[in-house]
Amino acid sequence: MTQSEIDQAHRREILNLDKTGFEYEFAFVARHVDAADIINSFHEDYPHFVDRTHGAISIAMDKYIDLQALTPTYLEIIHEIIFEGNWSFAGNFRELNVRVGFYQHPKFQYLEGYMKSLHELFKVTDIESLALWYKAFENIHPFQDGNGRVGGTIIAAYSHRLNPELGFMVPLQ
Repeated sequence: MTQSEIDQAHRREILNLDKTGFEYEFAFVARHVDAADIINSFHEDYPHFVDRTHGAISIAMDKYIDLQALTPTYLEIIHEIIFEGNWSFAGNFRELNVRVGFYQHPKFQYLEGYMKSLHELFKVTDIESLALWYKAFENIHPFQDGNGRVGGTIIAAYSHRLNPELGFMVPLQ
């Protein structure tokens, strides 16, 4: 197998982590404050983190505009911006296993490898590749909590960077 074939196999593996068959849906909104509101509206602590998510979208748009900058460290920074002072694990990948519904996400011992692969194998070049990146990120579920808001922050900021006339893409979950 060539390195390219190995990379593609690993990319497929990450996308197929979710065995639930859940289909992600997205919408576009005109303002990033509306994106922050929608991203948080699906959570039991709504609207507690709306302002922080709005700030994280602004920071992602202003300071981390490089579309290839979705490194594991960058994602931890976004998590910390949203949740600092509220959760002891803010800004850190999980150190325990998590289950959402009946689905067991990858064991925390493998997160470093999965996150490295996510960064190296998922190059965001358009809205479609951004949606695939989001699905892979959610399947990996690197944080103990807050994955949907971090992923939503990223796709809102980056979708606007990729195609500003569409507005801000948000997950509807």
